[in-house]
Order: sequence, then C-alpha cells, then structure tokens
Amino acid sequence: MKLFVGLGNPGKKYEKTRHNAGYLLLERIAGERDFKSDEKFKAQILLKKSKGESLIFAKPETFMNMSGEAVVKIVEYYKVDVSEIFVLLDDVDIPLGQVRIRLSGSSAGHKGLQNIIEALGSESFCRIRVGIGDEPIRSNEHDKFENKIETKNYVLGKFTKRELGILDDAISLAADKIKAHIGSKEPIQATTLETKL
Repeated sequence: MKLFVGLGNPGKKYEKTRHNAGYLLLERIAGERDFKSDEKFKAQILLKKSKGESLIFAKPETFMNMSGEAVVKIVEYYKVDVSEIFVLLDDVDIPLGQVRIRLSGSSAGHKGLQNIIEALGSESFCRIRVGIGDEPIRSNEHDKFENKIETKNYVLGKFTKRELGILDDAISLAADKIKAHIGSKEPIQATTLETKL
C-alpha cells in the first residue's frame, strides 16, 4: 500500500497558487480531481488500485503548516509503512521546471514537510519537490533588497500563464516517473527531472 500526500492549502482562494503545486501533482498522478472530504482524516481522500497495489491519495485540509495532523491519522488508520509514503510539495529553492525526488532528508525549511516529519517521528519517507522558484525572493521583511518579493507573498501568489505552462510540463514528467514506479517492489530512485524551457 502506498500513500501519496499532496501538500497545499484548501479552498478556492488558494487554487493555482504556487504553494499548491503538491495538490496539482497529486491530481495528475491520481488521474482525477474528484477527492472526497473525510473529517476523520482532516483530508480529502481518494482510494484506487493500480498494478495490483492499493493506493491512497490524500490532500490534507488542515492548511499547509499542520499537514502532519492529517498524515498521521491516515498512516495509523491504514497502517501504512513510513517507507511507502510519498509527500508531494512545492519548493521555492528549486527552479520552476525542475522536480527533485529524494528518499529522505530534512524539511529544508518547508513548514508543511517539517510538521509531517514531527508528526511521524521520521524523515525516512520519499519527498517529491516541485520547483516553483523563479523570482528574486527575500526571506523576510528585514531583507530590503530591491525588486524582491517576500517568500510568503510569493508562494501564496498565483502562477502566471507562462509559469503554468512550465509547471504542467514538469508535473507531467514527475507523474509519469511516479506512475511507472507503482507496483514495483524496489524503492523509487532519487533523481532530478527537468523540462526543456
């Protein structure tokens, strides 16, 4: 059994924002957007079978920084092994058009991922980071470099039409790689995928 968790913020207000890149990748892997809200998990859930394997697709509805609450409930209920968890998330430090697959590691400052690590008590799960970086970003309001946008405002901003085109190509590459792995007994390989801009 594999659990795919797409990170993002729920609600119309956040649709197509950069911080919801994890939701977008999840929908592409699942092949649909029709998830059912389940209060006991604090998440939207979709259950499927593919290549003889049970798959759980989840979009936490706790808002990004509390994603661990939903993930731990799903893991405990379905008895998912930590090594079978795939967390899909945005990463402002990775260029738009690039996706990185890693088998473990720190949160690298991503609050949603950090919350999941703390809730599970483990970093030993796959994370698939979708690059959303493109603009010069400042880390906080004290960074006064001109022509920079604050990280919070950037990630909560909507993708431009140009960015959506690049993102769509990157998400397609990542979804194909992940779908090809379903049914495999071997761990997915750490890699970097990149679209041709």
